[in-house]
Amino acid sequence: MSHPLLSVILATPGGYHTVRKTVSHLRSQTACGSLELILVGPPQALQDLEVEELTGFARYQVVRIEKFQSIGQANAAGIRQAAASIVALAEDHCFPDPHWAENLIAAHQGSWAAVGPGV
Repeated sequence: MSHPLLSVILATPGGYHTVRKTVSHLRSQTACGSLELILVGPPQALQDLEVEELTGFARYQVVRIEKFQSIGQANAAGIRQAAASIVALAEDHCFPDPHWAENLIAAHQGSWAAVGPGV
C-alpha cells in the first residue's frame, strides 16, 4: 500500500449502490494508484459495499458514523481520517474526467494559495 497523494471523501446516507457510479469514475482516474478513497456513512448504509470494486486505489477506508445528520458532518468525519495532504470532496452526482485527480495533484505542486478543478 503506497502513501496517497489525494484523499477523496465520498459520503452517503444511502447504500453503496448510491455512489457506485462515482466510485467507478474515481477508479478510472489516471492517478487512481495515488488516491485514497474514504467512504463515509451510517453503519447500515455501507453493508452492500463491494470491496472488489475498490481495487486499484492506493488505499481505501470506510468511516462509519452513528448519526448521519448532514453531508457536511459526514465530510468532516472523513477529512479527519484522511492520510493525504490534499483532500477533495466528491458527491454521488459527480463523475470526474479520467485526468481530474492527476491534474488536481499537479496543480498543488505550484505556488498558488488554493486550487480547484476545471469546469
